[in-house]
Amino acid sequence: MDPGACQYLIFYDPAHGVVPVSLFYLAREAGTVHGLYFGDAGSRTFEEAYFRMDDDPAGETRFLECENPEDAVFIRDRARPARGFKPVPLSPEDARVFAALRTCRQRWWTFGDGDDVRIEPTRLKRMRQVPAGPGMGRCEGPLLYARSAAFDDPVFARVRQRWSLRGL
Repeated sequence: MDPGACQYLIFYDPAHGVVPVSLFYLAREAGTVHGLYFGDAGSRTFEEAYFRMDDDPAGETRFLECENPEDAVFIRDRARPARGFKPVPLSPEDARVFAALRTCRQRWWTFGDGDDVRIEPTRLKRMRQVPAGPGMGRCEGPLLYARSAAFDDPVFARVRQRWSLRGL
């Protein structure tokens, strides 16, 4: 995987040592987007999740999500949250891309004790200060923000259609 292909958006609260929201994704061939999300997904809990957004064989949009790249199946479809969802198996390509996305995230930050995160010191210098927005949890003071230089806004807009990404 080309390291420059990984797109990212990160908010860091230095006062509390937390990342209220971060998103890493790769836009793949044929409109497929693989992503890793950490933050408040609208459920008022902070968690990491992996997703694949694509079209199913019938041509309908899917937003498949799992909680771990080692999972065997996607556990939900946020595009069609109907009951009776039959888990969709992760492909070897999904697992490979999710591992690459986790590597991208670890270049920026890793988990510490509890909910605390450790931002790589060299990355802190590249972050700029922004005010905390509504929906950013307990964050009240200024946040540090980073966004990849080639961040793809249209892909981000597609992701937001299926996942609120509270606070952004």
